[in-house]
Amino acid sequence: MKIKEYIRQRGMNVNQLAAATGISYMTLNDLYKGRTSLSRTSSEHLYKISKALDVPMEELLDDYMIEAQAGFAIPAALIDIIKEVRSYDKNDPYGFRIEALDNLENFSKDYCLEGALTWKQRDDLIKMLA
Repeated sequence: MKIKEYIRQRGMNVNQLAAATGISYMTLNDLYKGRTSLSRTSSEHLYKISKALDVPMEELLDDYMIEAQAGFAIPAALIDIIKEVRSYDKNDPYGFRIEALDNLENFSKDYCLEGALTWKQRDDLIKMLA
């Protein structure tokens, strides 16, 4: 999930997060709108944001790292499925990983049809996890 979704999920806005963290509105707004990536955020700011949103720093960074590895923006719902796929061992004897990959394939089709992903990006995501 991206910072934008965490803020919305908590029923906050950027002004409220700025007040809670002591980080400038402009800095947070740039993160919120995706003009600045988390890779350019100081560890102090990342810590304050994670505390204010009640989200582990690792989780905030994990979302960024998934997108950085893919090389393109990924809808938040797909990031959650990618995390699920990664949570299972590649040799999962119960088939949970295969089921999660199937979910990724099915949901990502919808994002391609809506124009949020290209078909090549979808294929790249699936290859990245295979």
